[in-house]
Amino acid sequence: MLVTGTANTVFTKLMDEQYSLNQYFTHPYLQTATMFLGEFTCLPAYGIKKWLEGRKKNEVSHPDLLLSPGGQMAAKKSLPTNINPLLIAIPASCDFLGSSLMFCALTMTPASVY
Repeated sequence: MLVTGTANTVFTKLMDEQYSLNQYFTHPYLQTATMFLGEFTCLPAYGIKKWLEGRKKNEVSHPDLLLSPGGQMAAKKSLPTNINPLLIAIPASCDFLGSSLMFCALTMTPASVY
């Protein structure tokens, strides 16, 4: 985490210091959008994983065995495990706001202080 976090900060700062057409590249919102595009690419992998789990549940006589220990306990107690996906929008919007502020601050400070 230390190595990748440092690399992320250094590369972002290098991007901010690029000079072209008589101006610096200071577009923190574009950097945030690019970061979220990278995170969004995990969605197809998650969909494939869920599809394969669904196929395995149809083949296995006891589908609860495929669950994690916490998932098995939730199934025994009949707890709801399917939540509304829109609830994820709340932390995602906070992450977007925090990342945007972080990239804006990085355009105004040296990477060593950041």
